[in-house]
Amino acid sequence: MADKKYNIRQLETARVIFTDADAGVVGETYAAAVPAVKSVLRFLGVKTEFPLINIFIAPSRKEYDKLVAHLTRIPTNKGRLGQPQGHDFYLVSPNAYAKDVSPNYCRPDGACDKGMYKLFIKHEIVHMVEELISPRDAMEVRPQWWSDGLAVYVTGQYRDRVTTKYMKADRAAGKIPGLDELKGGPAYTWGWSVVRYIDKRFGRKKILEIMRNTCDADIPGLLKLSKKTLERAWQNSL
Repeated sequence: MADKKYNIRQLETARVIFTDADAGVVGETYAAAVPAVKSVLRFLGVKTEFPLINIFIAPSRKEYDKLVAHLTRIPTNKGRLGQPQGHDFYLVSPNAYAKDVSPNYCRPDGACDKGMYKLFIKHEIVHMVEELISPRDAMEVRPQWWSDGLAVYVTGQYRDRVTTKYMKADRAAGKIPGLDELKGGPAYTWGWSVVRYIDKRFGRKKILEIMRNTCDADIPGLLKLSKKTLERAWQNSL
C-alpha cells in the first residue's frame, strides 16, 4: 500500500511480502507454509508441481483489509485471519493477534497461539490446493461444508481446542445439524466429519475425483446418494 513500505524476501518456493515490523515472523510463516503444501498434496494423493506462492503478511487487521481489497478487488470478511486468492496468500501478522484477532486463536496472555497459527496456514493451503486442481469456479458453487470441512479434516483441526469446544457444546445441547445447516461456524465444526464419512465409505480417490472432475454443488448426487440418505448415514457414523 502507498503508506506502507513492504519488503520482498525470495525463498525457495515462495515470496514473502512483509513490513519491517514483521521481519521476525517471516521465517516461521514460511516454515509453516512449505511443509503444509507437501503434507496436503501427500494426504490427498496429488502428484503435481505446486506453483510458487506469494505470502503477504499485513501488520494489522486494518492494513490487511486494505491490502486484500486493493490487490484482489474482493471484500474481506472481518472475522478472517487470512485468505488465499490464486497463488497469493494474505495473512494478518501473528504480531497483531492480541489486538486484532479472536481470543480463540490467542494464548491466555493475548499473544498469538503459534500452534493455531500453523494450523490456520495449513487450512488455507488446503483451499489453495483444491483451487489448483479443480475446474474453474468450482469452489464458488460447492457447499461450504465440503470446502471448509475438507480443510479441517486434512489439517486435523477437528482436534484443536476451538473445534472440540463447539462440538461438545452442540452435543451437550443435542444439536447435530443437518447438511443444509452446515454454513458459517457449523461448516467448520461439523463439515469435516461429513468429509471423513465420505473418505471412509468411498475412499480417498473419491474425494480427489470430486475435486478434479466436478463443478456441481450436489455432492450427495455425485456419490449417487440422496441428500437425506447421506445426511442420515453421516449422522449415524458420529
